[in-house]
Amino acid sequence: MRTDRKVTLFLGALLLSYQLLALGGHQYSIDGALTFQAARVLLAEKTLHFDPPLRWGNKYYWTSKYGIGMTIAYIPFLAIVQLFRPDLIHMQFDSKLPYDWNLMRNDLYLYCSSVNPIIVVVTGILLYQLALKTGLSRKWSLVTSLVACLASPYSVYGRYDFAQPFVGLIVVVAILLIRRASESESVLQWFYPGLAIAYGVSIRPDFVMFVPWFLLLGYWMRRSSVFKNLLVMCLPMIFSGIVILMFNYHKFGSFLNFGEEIIKARPSLRRLIGLLVSPGRGIFFFFPLVCLTVSGLLSLAKKRKWEAMAFAGIFLTQLFFYSLWHGAFGGWCWGPRFLIPVIPLLVLCCIHSAAEHYSNPARRTLFVGLVVLSWFLTVNGILFDFVPFYGRFYEGWGALKGTKEHFLMRASPIMSGWSFSPSVANYDLFFLKQIAAKNIAAIATTFSLLTILIASACRLPYLLKESEAK
Repeated sequence: MRTDRKVTLFLGALLLSYQLLALGGHQYSIDGALTFQAARVLLAEKTLHFDPPLRWGNKYYWTSKYGIGMTIAYIPFLAIVQLFRPDLIHMQFDSKLPYDWNLMRNDLYLYCSSVNPIIVVVTGILLYQLALKTGLSRKWSLVTSLVACLASPYSVYGRYDFAQPFVGLIVVVAILLIRRASESESVLQWFYPGLAIAYGVSIRPDFVMFVPWFLLLGYWMRRSSVFKNLLVMCLPMIFSGIVILMFNYHKFGSFLNFGEEIIKARPSLRRLIGLLVSPGRGIFFFFPLVCLTVSGLLSLAKKRKWEAMAFAGIFLTQLFFYSLWHGAFGGWCWGPRFLIPVIPLLVLCCIHSAAEHYSNPARRTLFVGLVVLSWFLTVNGILFDFVPFYGRFYEGWGALKGTKEHFLMRASPIMSGWSFSPSVANYDLFFLKQIAAKNIAAIATTFSLLTILIASACRLPYLLKESEAK
């Protein structure tokens, strides 16, 4: 048990140092800016409305149109900043400007930009625990966490300001809590996965589409008193639903107004194919390791068939749901943004395939090659800012509309968005830019984070050997 705690500690240190080194330090989307500014006004002014409104382009925003869950996640970080820099909490923006870039780049967000990196780190730690629960060894469970948080699009999104990493964390938490409840005799244990799922819905209302799979997983894994258990699990979801409707009314004047149209029921084969294999958004392009998903599901089903069925259901539900929506490709973003929440589960499945077939030289070579290629592609999302890339692209190809551009190689950042430079200041990394500016504190911090990263990476193999010896 002590060794497991040490593995968790050093794993967390490795992932956190890596995520902080990859920090961008600025906002990447108006979606993220609205969510963050909603947290600021909630803390500073005890309201969810912007007065004066925030402007971006020709649109004026009087409130955030996104779920309250991600906004709440910023509050503890903002509260700490308020203690030392209360002036930042009351910042103002010029609504006369079509684009006030202070909305995207400001010190207040910089001090709070570790939210998503921390979310990714916690996901990695819990994914390690979930991998153990599904029958993987400590070594392969560690590989699962490292691949998900170092070599997948999920790791890239730790540096951005989108809510999808948080949704991915809640998916992992809910599954872990369902497993824990199924192993307990206490009915109260079923309340906790329901609470996690309820919070997931508060982050993004479309999280509700996962609820049937969580309920089915709970039903499959616990036969005695099953309906009482599931009823307890549903109680916080019902309460959360009521609270969300009340927030809707407070923000938009209507209980059923969720801020944006979630879905237009217009099936599109182009969107479905685009989410899978388009150069601009396809998950197979941005994360080649998913080629092993089907094999991994079959391997997982031999040990934990209920989890295999639930994981497959969650992924397919996410995929088909967004293939219906007109905004399936997520606007200006890097890769398959709306599939980010299911990537930790996909990685877990792929590692099950690798663990089962690793003794086969050809399968081993394939797995290692796919992991290396996946990591190389994540470098694109870490080093280069996708915002100016798409700005240049749409300026030159403004006539392209809808989904067509995502099928063009030149529209893909991993195909034409590489721009290596001898100057470190040109890379979208906060600490590198500060080092280029000869910031002594940034140099010391970078050196410390690199030391922690290397020390943790060197220590983990010894801990695994120690655990195997026992």
